[in-house]
Amino acid sequence: MPFIYYIMKTLFACLVFLLYSVVALWAYYNCNWCYTTNQETSETVYFDKATDSFIPPTGKFSNKLIVLNHASDTILTYPAGIKIIPHTDSIVLPLAFNTVVKDLKAYLKKNPATTIQIASNSAAAESTKDSILKNKRGMRLKKYFVENQINDKRIFITTNPLNQNQLLDIRLVKMDTARLKVYENSIRTKILYSKFRAHNFKPDTALIAYTKELLIYLKKYSTKSITVIGHTDAAGNNEDNVWFGKQRAKNVRNYLISQGVPEEKIIIQSKGETNPIVPNDTEANRAKNRRIEIIIN
Repeated sequence: MPFIYYIMKTLFACLVFLLYSVVALWAYYNCNWCYTTNQETSETVYFDKATDSFIPPTGKFSNKLIVLNHASDTILTYPAGIKIIPHTDSIVLPLAFNTVVKDLKAYLKKNPATTIQIASNSAAAESTKDSILKNKRGMRLKKYFVENQINDKRIFITTNPLNQNQLLDIRLVKMDTARLKVYENSIRTKILYSKFRAHNFKPDTALIAYTKELLIYLKKYSTKSITVIGHTDAAGNNEDNVWFGKQRAKNVRNYLISQGVPEEKIIIQSKGETNPIVPNDTEANRAKNRRIEIIIN
């Protein structure tokens, strides 16, 4: 009996270790940018998995966030703002920063021909060799907005803030003709990668964000129709893959309808494995071929 107890105890310990390892590996390889909460400062802190180190909570430049409109009028101010780590491209966002995202989304919905311009600067205490950090800090903030369902084609970076004392500020600028064309093209043709399978379909951030933009687009172009095309990799036979592609397209169609897109505007198709964008010779390539293509006609 003692021997059996020892064996069972050892097996249990091994199972716990394996479970912990799987969770740790998933977190490491599936999160390019992760968040952690600094309990002392109640802030959300970006850290880079490449360095595997957290941003320290000390030695930061404070930056009250100001949002300006196209006429350079201040329309939103967030005293908590953003904190910047000197001589690095790292930024620290307060936990309440989701309010900024919510307000920006509301503004963009009411003003669809508007883009977000992130203006980034370096501090006087930083050396000239740190000037490259200006753009990188802006890119950090852009990535945060994109992760929170703001179309990346509506965000661009400049290194010339209107207020030179500001390290980061945001301007909501009317799109010019060229930028509006780029933005609308990003709506007219869209490739989505997600788990579109029938039994566990769940809209991801990319599909949710795209659907919101699509609804705005259709208000402007009310006569347009939508084609949703399902694509697969080359695993299995072609007949099955055509079926899988169609089921995935149906899932997306049903989600679009549930969000307010008129059913009669949507056509679904499946091209199965017949239209790969890369060779089906590696798992990474096969994942690229398993996709949904949305075309606005």
